[in-house]
Amino acid sequence: MSYAEAAARGPPQSEEEVSVRHPTTVVKLQQRHGEEDAQLIVLRGCRGRLSRGNADRSYNSRAPPVPEIIPTDRSVDSLIDVDTGIAVVPADFDKQEVKTETQAARIELEQEAKRKSAEEEARKATAEAHLAKKRKKSAKTKAKEISNSPVLLINSLLVTATAGVLGWMGYKKYQAGQLTWKVVGMWTAGVAGVTAADYFISSFLYKKYPPGQKKN
Repeated sequence: MSYAEAAARGPPQSEEEVSVRHPTTVVKLQQRHGEEDAQLIVLRGCRGRLSRGNADRSYNSRAPPVPEIIPTDRSVDSLIDVDTGIAVVPADFDKQEVKTETQAARIELEQEAKRKSAEEEARKATAEAHLAKKRKKSAKTKAKEISNSPVLLINSLLVTATAGVLGWMGYKKYQAGQLTWKVVGMWTAGVAGVTAADYFISSFLYKKYPPGQKKN
């Protein structure tokens, strides 16, 4: 393939390239600078053409630029800039017990909760002490009322009399040599009967005349 055919098929050449690669120009360069220098001049011209062609192809092969999107949403205007919250702290900041307002608020809430808990415990203790005192007073009052009850007085007299009679009769039987197990069994049965009768009579009287009830 001749130079003319290659030039016709390729891209348009500049005047410098045409003048450098033309046969007449090459012959003149050989005569003026010698054959080796002429070849160098021709190669430099070809390299310049190739570098410009590569640059053109690189530029044409680039992707189209991405269009910029300008936000029009007004909601971003309300965003808070974090830089506005930066403040200068003192040199002894790390040594301070309370460093932030949030920490101070939390400590205040914890102290308030402890104070309320202590007040609640004190109120419960006071109420329990008052209730115990009231129960103790009520027990004393009830015991006093029972001790003043005629039913209790009758029971006491009955028990005392029964014990005295049984003791005196037992002593007489012992002196006479007549205190046997049969006699002891009979007395035991008699005591049980008297106790049962006293229980039912006392229950009836307590229901009819409860302790502390005032007579009209």
